Amino acid sequence: MKKIISLIIGLSVLISLSGCLQNKIDNATTPPLTPKKPSTSTNLSKSPLFSKKLSTFQKKKIQLNTLKNKIIILDFWATWCPPCVAEIPHFIELQNEHKNVQMIGIGLDIEKNDIETFIEKHNVNYPIIHGDSSLMSIVQKEFGYINSIPTTYIIDENFKIIEKIVGYKDKAYFKNIIQRLSN
Repeated sequence: MKKIISLIIGLSVLISLSGCLQNKIDNATTPPLTPKKPSTSTNLSKSPLFSKKLSTFQKKKIQLNTLKNKIIILDFWATWCPPCVAEIPHFIELQNEHKNVQMIGIGLDIEKNDIETFIEKHNVNYPIIHGDSSLMSIVQKEFGYINSIPTTYIIDENFKIIEKIVGYKDKAYFKNIIQRLSN
């Protein structure tokens, strides 16, 4: 019995440190048979995700291809995911510290109210969009299937993917990327 409990605790810690599985995410579409790897050479400015006007929880519309001369940090997260929640304060600080950066959060909770409550409680200062099944269908075509969260994409000023990050990273990790791209 002690071995089973130890195994369960060990697995829980492993999942919370590396990222959260997507089994809780409401996703009406099925993943592609061969997950698409995002191309670092593709300019995303004309892609459906970047061309679409997206509604934020902050009651604004955002169109990603209008964010010229900005480094975009596109973060897929959920309120029930401990590593996701741990990254949010870093993203809030980075948004405040770097004028050439635009954080965009895609909240994957099924209940929109959970995301709204989280935004208010934590004073999130960047746009958060609900990752409903319609939006995630577009995301799958552009980026492939998001099967673990947090998953974060770093996109440069030319709308090219620089890096895909799966799992928690500290503020210094993102700051280093921002500084490298800003030079």
